[in-house]
Amino acid sequence: IHHMNYKSMLFTINNKTLYRSSGAHRIATHIREQGWNCEVVDFVDFWELEELQELISSRVDEHMKFIGFSFLFNNASAESLIRNLCIWIREKYPEVILLSGGQTMLPDMQHFDYHVAGYGEYALDALLKYLFSNGEKPKFDVMRSLGKTKVIDALHSYPAYPFKRPNIFYEKRDFIQQHEWGMIEFTRGCKFKCLYCNYPILGVTEDHTRDADSVREQMLRNYNEFGIENYVVSDETFNDHTEKIVKFADVVETLPWKPYFTGYIRADLLISRKQDWDHLIRMGFLGHFYGVETFNAKSGKAVGKGMNPDKVKQGLLEVKKHFSDASNNMYRAIVAMIGGLPYETVDSLNDTTEWFRKNW
Repeated sequence: IHHMNYKSMLFTINNKTLYRSSGAHRIATHIREQGWNCEVVDFVDFWELEELQELISSRVDEHMKFIGFSFLFNNASAESLIRNLCIWIREKYPEVILLSGGQTMLPDMQHFDYHVAGYGEYALDALLKYLFSNGEKPKFDVMRSLGKTKVIDALHSYPAYPFKRPNIFYEKRDFIQQHEWGMIEFTRGCKFKCLYCNYPILGVTEDHTRDADSVREQMLRNYNEFGIENYVVSDETFNDHTEKIVKFADVVETLPWKPYFTGYIRADLLISRKQDWDHLIRMGFLGHFYGVETFNAKSGKAVGKGMNPDKVKQGLLEVKKHFSDASNNMYRAIVAMIGGLPYETVDSLNDTTEWFRKNW
């Protein structure tokens, strides 16, 4: 149902990081396709309460239906700011619905009317139809609802995965600068089940990749309108399937510029599947984040990372050399380790640190 006059605002709370997270822009793109006027406001952690109040006052009219807050993590730093803003909105504009959404629940949630947990496209569709189009009542999660805040568990009640066209389109009022990196999603779900991971969609066996033409559509439009060339990839593990890498490298090669991608790459897979290396290079996926977690063999087995640590070290050095040589030294990689896993000792942690000092 198209609501050409219905307005909404989405605020992104992101722990004072200097990049825009994708959630609010993904949701905004989704509901704009259904006729909503939706404005996204980024970097809220850097605003003063009075500035946010002034902005909202300049936007609210009889068409403003809801104001939403998108959380990447539990953002304690912005909690009092959001609380005070919600109290003010509630007093000044009681007819405006207050929503929050994200992968996590916030400790202090009673200021919102509704919270959507997980990938929220279909859950939000159901909620907006219910609120503004005489739609049926959504499936609320009674167990997780807090006080007056009704919670929708999108993951189980309105699963939005796989999602074949998760486009993110920006607007002039986002004030995107040419040097900024866009956010892009190639897959929802991860085929692995690492024991420390709280990502909700694990053990995926079927093809969850998005449509190739929608990747081209998103990147071309953002390039033509804003000059955006480079992207942060939000997938939990980008290199889970060779076919996926080839599919998107083929798309990227049709673009009129050479983009640069950065995101999560599983190191043990990369090391054991050398056939993937040149496809990643041809795609421009040259910024890697490896969750290696430990160089202690027993610790690795305990959390589902079974590759021999010596093989991992040797493999990382080979990867580093190959990617650097083939990309004119454009390869950059961060290795993440976990301190304090079972069986880890102070000695093994010191040895690990020493190896990175020497080799990385």
